[in-house]
Amino acid sequence: YVDLSTIVVLSPPRDTAHVARIYVSAHGQKFFCLGAFDVDEVPVYLDFTYVHHAPSGHWQLLNPYLASQGGEVRVLQTENIVNGERQGIMHPGRKPLHCASGLSTRRKIIHLTEPVSSIATGSTLSPEDRAMRVNLSEPDNYDSATQSDFTYEIAAKNIPGKEVQWRWRKWPLGNQPFGTYSELHPFSTHPVEIDHGIAISFTTLSGKHDGVTWKFDAITRNPFQVHDETAFGKTMICRLPPPDVNHPNADGSHGGMQQELKISLNVDRCFSKPIYRPIHVPDNTAFKHDSNKTNASQAAIIVDGYFSALEDYSFDIVISSPTSLKWRKYRPGTSTCTMRHEGTWCRYTTILDADFERGVYLEHGIFVKFAQKSATQSGDRWEFTAFACWSTSFSPVTFCGKRMTSNDDALLYVDGTLSGSEDLTFEVELLGDQGMFRWRSFVQAPNSGSDEWVHGSHMISTSPYYLEHGISIYWLTTGGKHPGDRWNWKAFSGRLVTTLATPYLYLSEIVPSSTNIPGDPAAPKVFGTYLGQERIRISIKIGGNCSSTCTQFRWKKERASSHNPHDVMDRQESEFSKLYEMKHPRQLAEGIYISWAVVSGYTYGNAYTVTLSHTPTSVLPVRPAPSSVLSVFFNDAAGKLPARNSYFTIEFWNSSAFKWRIETSQYSKIVPVIINQPAHLTSGVSVAMSKINGHTPGVRHLIPLRTHLARVFNITSKHHGMRERASVSMPEASLSNHLNSPNYGSMVGNVIPQIVNFGPLHLNGDSGGEVPFQQNDHVTEIKCTPGNQREPGFVASATKGYVVDSYPIVYLKIVGLPSLSNVLGVQNNEIEIFGEYSGASSYVYEIESHKAGDYFIWRKQSLGSNDKHVTSWSQVNAIPVSGSSPLDHNLSVSFKSTFYAASSNKRWTFTAHKGHTFAFRVAGGAVWSEEKVITGEVQELASGISVRFSQLSGYSSGAQFMISNRTVDSFGTYFGEEDAEFVVRIAGNSQYDPPVFHPSSLGNTSGLPALMTITGKYTGSSTYVYEILIVEDIRVGIASFTWKKYALGYRDGGAYDRCRKKLSLSPIELDAGISISWAAISGQSDGDIWRFTAHAGDTFHWRRLGSKWSPPCRITNVGLVVPDGNNIDSHKLEPGVHAIGEYEGSADATFVVEILRDAFRWKKHMLASDYDGKSTNMSSSKDPAVMFDSHLINDIQSEHAELYGEWSPAISLALAKPIHLMEGVHVIFTRLINNYAHGDLFYIPAKSSRHHGLEFGIRIAFGSDSGYSPGDQWHLKAKSEVGARGPLRGNTEMVIRGSGFLRSHALCCKLTDPRTMHTMIVRARHVSYAEVRCITKLHPADMITDPNSAGFGDRALYVHGVYKSLRSVIIDVRLNSSTDFQWRVRDMDSPQILEHWSQPKCISPGSILPVYFGISVRFSDSEEYDIGDAWSLSAYGTDRSSSAKYYRDVQDNSARPGIVKYVSISLDGGSTWSADQHGLTRFLFSDIHVSPFGDDVFGDGTYSMPYKTLQHAFYAALSPPESATRIYLNSENSHVNWDTIVVHPGRYTGVGNSGIFVLGKVLTISSAQSQMAMIECYPSSADDLYYGRVLKDSEIHLDGVETLNCEL
Repeated sequence: YVDLSTIVVLSPPRDTAHVARIYVSAHGQKFFCLGAFDVDEVPVYLDFTYVHHAPSGHWQLLNPYLASQGGEVRVLQTENIVNGERQGIMHPGRKPLHCASGLSTRRKIIHLTEPVSSIATGSTLSPEDRAMRVNLSEPDNYDSATQSDFTYEIAAKNIPGKEVQWRWRKWPLGNQPFGTYSELHPFSTHPVEIDHGIAISFTTLSGKHDGVTWKFDAITRNPFQVHDETAFGKTMICRLPPPDVNHPNADGSHGGMQQELKISLNVDRCFSKPIYRPIHVPDNTAFKHDSNKTNASQAAIIVDGYFSALEDYSFDIVISSPTSLKWRKYRPGTSTCTMRHEGTWCRYTTILDADFERGVYLEHGIFVKFAQKSATQSGDRWEFTAFACWSTSFSPVTFCGKRMTSNDDALLYVDGTLSGSEDLTFEVELLGDQGMFRWRSFVQAPNSGSDEWVHGSHMISTSPYYLEHGISIYWLTTGGKHPGDRWNWKAFSGRLVTTLATPYLYLSEIVPSSTNIPGDPAAPKVFGTYLGQERIRISIKIGGNCSSTCTQFRWKKERASSHNPHDVMDRQESEFSKLYEMKHPRQLAEGIYISWAVVSGYTYGNAYTVTLSHTPTSVLPVRPAPSSVLSVFFNDAAGKLPARNSYFTIEFWNSSAFKWRIETSQYSKIVPVIINQPAHLTSGVSVAMSKINGHTPGVRHLIPLRTHLARVFNITSKHHGMRERASVSMPEASLSNHLNSPNYGSMVGNVIPQIVNFGPLHLNGDSGGEVPFQQNDHVTEIKCTPGNQREPGFVASATKGYVVDSYPIVYLKIVGLPSLSNVLGVQNNEIEIFGEYSGASSYVYEIESHKAGDYFIWRKQSLGSNDKHVTSWSQVNAIPVSGSSPLDHNLSVSFKSTFYAASSNKRWTFTAHKGHTFAFRVAGGAVWSEEKVITGEVQELASGISVRFSQLSGYSSGAQFMISNRTVDSFGTYFGEEDAEFVVRIAGNSQYDPPVFHPSSLGNTSGLPALMTITGKYTGSSTYVYEILIVEDIRVGIASFTWKKYALGYRDGGAYDRCRKKLSLSPIELDAGISISWAAISGQSDGDIWRFTAHAGDTFHWRRLGSKWSPPCRITNVGLVVPDGNNIDSHKLEPGVHAIGEYEGSADATFVVEILRDAFRWKKHMLASDYDGKSTNMSSSKDPAVMFDSHLINDIQSEHAELYGEWSPAISLALAKPIHLMEGVHVIFTRLINNYAHGDLFYIPAKSSRHHGLEFGIRIAFGSDSGYSPGDQWHLKAKSEVGARGPLRGNTEMVIRGSGFLRSHALCCKLTDPRTMHTMIVRARHVSYAEVRCITKLHPADMITDPNSAGFGDRALYVHGVYKSLRSVIIDVRLNSSTDFQWRVRDMDSPQILEHWSQPKCISPGSILPVYFGISVRFSDSEEYDIGDAWSLSAYGTDRSSSAKYYRDVQDNSARPGIVKYVSISLDGGSTWSADQHGLTRFLFSDIHVSPFGDDVFGDGTYSMPYKTLQHAFYAALSPPESATRIYLNSENSHVNWDTIVVHPGRYTGVGNSGIFVLGKVLTISSAQSQMAMIECYPSSADDLYYGRVLKDSEIHLDGVETLNCEL
C-alpha cells in the first residue's frame, strides 16, 4: 500500500513467458479487474508481461569484430515473421542486460573492503585490539569459481574456561545477515584462511571480548561477463571484456577466435545451490553449500557454464569411483527419478577418467568442478537445477509426428552456435529403416514437396551428431519413434563475435634455462587466459630446503623488451615470490596458471621461463587436413611472427623426416620427426607430429598464418602545404630517341589488323611459287613472290605540323558497299553490266571483242595499279544472242548486238567498287566518322594522326585496324619517402621464340614430322606471331603449307598467304629475314599448325636514379620468366625456364611454376586491378627480382579464392619441349633435371594490358605492344607526400586511414622515428573500420647536427636521440683502435671542456651507444673503421636563445628542427602495432618557416625550404578541426590544429605579406630570432573586396615579431 490510488505489487514467478492480468482485492475475498476506457471507449486493463530472461531470434551484429582487449558490440534485433508468426523473443527496450562470451561463469575476487569493527554498547577496545587485516590468500584450484559478492562477519565468542576465540559466517552482499557460524578459532597474528582465497590476521591476541564483530565485503567479477548495460529500442549494447581462450573456437577456418555472444536479463538465478548427499551420512542427509560445516565445504562443487537448454533441468551427480562419475538430468519435480529411479529420464551417463579438479562437462554447456577430490567417496551425490536464462542461437524444436510417439521419445536436443551468415531452418525426418534419420537445411522455410533431402541416412543417437555450421543434435532416447516423424527448428545467425587475436594470450613454450642441471622429471605446464596488456616474461625457479628432490618453486614477472626496432630496449626486474608447493595448480599473473605433472624430484636452482603477450596472428586449419598427425603452436619469444598473412610448407622427405620453408624461401635441411616433441621452425612457429614414421614422401601440408594487425594506408592532417599530395609526372621522351632506328622518335605506332583482311593481291610473276586464281569457275595458275607477305597496305604518321607528347589510339575500318561505275568506251551504250558485285575489293574490268567479232574476252586489274599488275585475258566467250554471259564475282554482261569487229577501239571498261572507302574513330569515342574515299595521298584523321594508303584498292570491306601510339603514360599514387626520378628504357634485340606445334584434330603427327626449325635473323620492327598451316596442294601427294602473321593478341587480323609452298628440309624464306625448315617433309597432316613469335621493340627495363636496372620485362602478353629472389640460383641472369606462346586470358595474371622432386607444378594467380594506394592494400617496395605475393603460392580459401588458383598435379620435366599450361602459355625447361633446386619458384607474367608497376605505387602504361626503338628512353619524376604535418607544439589532429580498425577502449596511435627514438603514444578515436583519428602531443625539436668527419677517413657515424640540456655543446668522437672509441664534450660558445675524453668503449657496430644527455651514436655494421677516424657534432640547447643560434648557424637539407615520424596503430593498448611504414604513413612535426629568401613555388615550409610570403604560409597552415573533434575532446575551447609560423630575419611587406587573408585559422607567428623580423602593413580601401585582414584578429598571436601599420 502506498496511498489510496497506488499499490506496489511484487510479481510472483511464472513457468512461461506470457501476459498476466492483475486483479485487486481490498480484503482477499473478492477480486476485481476494472478496465479504464481510452478515447475509443476500448477498455484498458492492468496487464503485466512476463518475458524470457534470454532474448532470441534474428540478430544482426553491427560490429562483429573485436580487438584482443574486448570492446563494444551493438546487437540489432530484427523481427522475422514466418507464416504469420514472429520468430524468436524480442528483448524489451530499456532493460538491464548481462552480456558474456566464453565458457565459464566463474567469478574472481577483485577487491576486499576495509574491515569495520563494532562493539557492544558500553564496551571499550583499544585501536590495536580492534585492528584486523584482510588479504587475498594464494588461491587454490577451487576458489577461482566463486559465484557472487559476499559480506563476511567475524565475531568474537567467549567460551567458559577458555580464551576468547572467533568464528565467521558470510551472506550475499546486500542482504540481511544470516547463516550458520563456523567452528571456533583462536586469535592469531598469522594469516588464517577462512574461505577460499580469503585470509585474516589480528594485530594483538588479547583485548577482545564477547560481542565484538568485524565485517568486510568481498567484491567479485566474472572476467568474461559484463552487466548493467542498457538496450535502447531494438539495439542491445554489450561492452565485452577480453575473451576466454579456454572456450573452443566456433569456426577455426576463420582468423581470430569466434565465440558466441550470450545475453541475459537475469543471471542471479541460473543455477540452484547444489545439495550434497554424502554416502556416509544416514539417509543421505542433504547439506547446502552455504553451510560452513567442514565436510560440506571440502566436498563442495561449483556449477559453471552458460546453460543453453530451452527449458529448466535438474541434474543428479554420483561419484562412481576415484576416477569416474555418473550423472543424469530430468525435468524439475519428476518423481519417477527422484523417488523410484525409474523411467526414461533416469538413465545415467558415465564419465570415465573424469578431471575432478579442472572440471567435468555434463551437457548443455554445464561444467561441474570439485573443491577437493580427496574429500569425495564413491556414492556421494549432488543435486542442482539449471534454469534457462542465457540466450541460445536456435528456436525450440517442433515435433511433427505420429501420435504413437511419446513426448519423451520425441524429445530432440539441439546444441551449438550457428556459424553461417544467414538464418537456417533445419528439418530431420525418421526413415523407414528403424533407427535411421535424414536431414536437410534451408535458408527459407522448407517445402517438403519440392526440396530434396541431401543428407541421409544416419543413426539416431543420444550422443551429439554434427550436422553443419556448428549445429549438433541428439535425442533423449533411441527408440519409440516411427517412420515419418519430423522435427524442425530454426538456427539464428548473428551470434558469433570474432576477437582478432588467437590466442588472445600468446603463450610460448616453457623454456628451460641453459644452466639447468639435467634430471628434472618434467617441465611445468602454463595455461589460462593472459589478461595483461604488456609483453611479459615469467621466470620460475626451483627452491626449498632440498638438492635434487625439490617440491617447491618461486616465480617472478618481468616486462620483456619490446621487439619494435625503433623502441628503446628496457627490462623491469622484480623480486621472486615466496615458495609454493607444486601439488596444486597456482595462479601466477593476470589469469595465467602453472601446474606440475610430476610434483617432486626437481633440482634446486633449475629455472624455466615463459613469455606472455598478445598474438595478432591466427593459425588457420592446416591444408590438406592432416587429422591429428600435425599440430601447430606459437613460440614467439623473439616477436618474429610475420606482420602480414604468411604460411609455412611442410614436406615429408621420407617416412620419418621432413623439410620446411616459410613462403618462398629455400627449404630447410632434413628434420627428423620426434614424436610429440616440438620442432621449432622460425618466425615463432613450432610443429609437433603425433607419429614418428609412416609418413608419405612428397606429401605437403600448408600452415596458413593470418595476421590481425590493423593496416595503415595513409595519414593526413588539415594542412595545405606544398607536399600535401604526392605527384607523378608524365614520362618525358629523351631527345636522343630521334637518333634510334627504326622509328627515330616517332610517337605514332603501328597499324595493327584486328579483323581478317586479305590486303592487296600479289600477282607478280615469279618462279618461286604458285597460287590458284579463280576466274569464271576455272583455276588458273599464277606465279607469286616468296618472302612478300601482305601488309595492311597503308601507313600512319603524325599530321604535318602537329607535334605533341601523346597521340591517341585510332581505329579505322574499310567500308564501301558494292557498286559499279558507268561503262566507258566508244560504244559504251552497247553493253550492260548486271548483278551485285561480290568481289573483295575494287577492280577495273576491260572487255574486248575477239576473233571474228562474235566472241569476247576480259581481264581486270586492281584500282589504281598499272598494266604490269593486270591479269591475263580470260578464255574466249561467245557473245550471247540473247540474255547475258557470266563475267566475274556475280557480274554478267549483255550485248545489244551479236557481232563487233575485233579492234582495240572496241574496248569497254568499268570499275567494280568494294572496300574503297574507310571510316575512323578515336579510342573512347562511340561514333564512326563519315566515309572517306581512299585517295592514295596523305589523309588526315584526327588528333594529329594521318594515313596514306599504298593503293586505291585491295582492301576487304569490313576489315578493321588499330593505329597505336608509341608513348608511355604514368599513373598511380607514389608512396616513397624521398623525391625520385625514374628512367624507362627499351631494351633487347630482335629475336624469335621456339615454335609451338598444334597438331590437327584429324591427324596424329609426331616425331620428326612435327619438328620445325626457324633460322635467320629477324629484321622486323614490331612483334608478330607467325602461323604456318599444312594445306592440301592442288597436286595431290605433295605436302604444302601456307602462312600468315599477325600482331600479338590479334589472331583474327591476319590472313593466310595465297602462296602455297612445298615443305623442305632446307630453309624457306617467309619474310623479315625469317626462314623455316622441317626435319621431315612427309608424315604431316592437313591442318597441322606451328606458331612462333618474333619479337622486336617489345621489351623494356627501368631504374630509379641511383639504383640498378630492373630485369627486362615484356610490354604485354607472355612475359619473361622471373626467378624468385629466394631461389638458390636467383642471381643468374638465365633462369632455366622460358615462357612462350600467346596469352588468351582476359585479365592480367601471373603463372607460378614450382620445382618439385623430379617434376614441377604450376598455378595461375589473378593480379589485382586496383592500384589506388590511398584506399587499398598497397604492395611494398622490394627487389624487382622478388615478385612474391602471399597469395601466389598460398592456396588459402577466402572470399577471393577464385583469384588465387589451384596447383596443378605434378608434371614431369621435359627438356627443351614446350609444355602447355593454360590459355596459350607454354613453358620450356632448358636445364637438365638435376640442375633445378627443389622448391625453386619462377613467375611468368601474362598480361592482357600494357600496364606495369615500377615501385612505391608508380605504374606506367605503354601505348603499343611493340615496335619501339631499342634505346628509347623516358624520364618521369615522383614527388613524395607529406600528407600529415603539424607544429612541434602538438595538438594536431591526424586522420589515419586503413583497414581493420576496431572499436576498443585500447585503440591508440604511436609515432616513432629511428633518429630521435622519441616515442609518442596517444589514444585514438574510432571513426569507422577504415578510419581513426589521433591528436599529437608536444615533440622536442631535433637540433642535433649530423656528425662531420674530422679524421683521416670519411666513414659514416650516425647520431640518435633528443638533446636534453639547456647548454649548447660540441661533441667530439674518435677511434683509438679499430674496435674502441672515445668521446668528449666542449662548450659551443667558449673553449671550456665540459667532459674530458671518456674511457674507451667498444664500437659494437649497429648498436645504439649512449653518449651525453640523451645523445647516442651508432657505428655502421657495413663499414670497417680504423684508428684515426674522428667526427664532431653540435647539439643546441632547448632554450629560445639556443634555437636562434641554431637558425643562425645551421644550414642543411633536412627537415630539422622538425622530425618525420612513422605512425602505427594498436588495437590492444600497445602490445602489438601495425607494421606499415612508407611515405604515406608519416607525420611531419615542423613549424611553417617563412624567409625573405624563400620560395612560394618550390618551397615546402620546412626550415631548409621556407616559403617567401606570409600569405602562402597562412594558406599552408592547419585548418580548424571538425566539430566532432571538439565533442570528442569534451571542450569547446580546445586549441586543436593551432599552427605556428616561424618568420626569419627580414622585412615582410608588399603583396603576400600585407592585407593577409586569415582563412579562419588559429596561428602563432613567431620570430626565429627575436626582434629581427618586421611585418609592414598598408591600409586597404573600403571598396577592396579582395583585400584580406590586417593581422588584427583574435586568432593571430605574435611572438617576438615587430609590426608596422598593422593596427595591432
